Amino acid sequence: TFQILTPFLYAKDKKNVYYKDDILIGVDTESIEIVARYNGYIKDKDHVYYEGKLVNGADPKTFEALSYSLYSKDRKNVYFENKKIIGIDVKTFEIIEKNYAKDKKSVYFQGQKLNGSDPKTFKPCDPFFSLYSKDKRYVYYRDVIVRGADPNTLKLLATQVVDSQKYEFRSEYISDRSSVYFKEKEIIGVDTETFEVLNSSLSRDKNDFYYNGEKLNVDIKTFEYALTGSCIKGEDKNK
Repeated sequence: TFQILTPFLYAKDKKNVYYKDDILIGVDTESIEIVARYNGYIKDKDHVYYEGKLVNGADPKTFEALSYSLYSKDRKNVYFENKKIIGIDVKTFEIIEKNYAKDKKSVYFQGQKLNGSDPKTFKPCDPFFSLYSKDKRYVYYRDVIVRGADPNTLKLLATQVVDSQKYEFRSEYISDRSSVYFKEKEIIGVDTETFEVLNSSLSRDKNDFYYNGEKLNVDIKTFEYALTGSCIKGEDKNK
């Protein structure tokens, strides 16, 4: 009687429902159904589950997964994964993209409210690299305001690597007209005109190298390094 409900996630037999290798206690095998095959939601006649965890308070009769995101809703509430989003307006709620959503009052990143956000002017900075976003007032890294960053002159800084071929990917470095930032923190004292990103962690300007936004204080003339993905190995004359 064993039956796979979704590959690698859910299965059942006549006695139990399983999430991976675990038995889900109390799930009704007769009424169990998949909410959507592209995420971890299932439901029975009484409850809703996300990746084997109960979605507390969710109404299985009106519950639905939203787009290709981990947001969901029922007639009373909105959820991210298995957590209810407190204070959200269900009637005006809408998905912006997989991590971001909004209602008439605020914007949310993975279910966390972006304090001070303006839903009318908010947008992700890159649809393929959605850790940074902005509105008319602020720049955000995930759900945190990047203090001092100017949304009007914001740039996502790409990494360019020359090996057997040249390719490009987004780093977590950004810049505006006067500063450079790593994640939500400004890099103090950086020379913006000569600043460049070398890989997702390593960067440099004319005065120094930086690792995850922190100055390395190396001898820039003799510093030699090798890049492997996001890792570096390097030394200068002082080792």
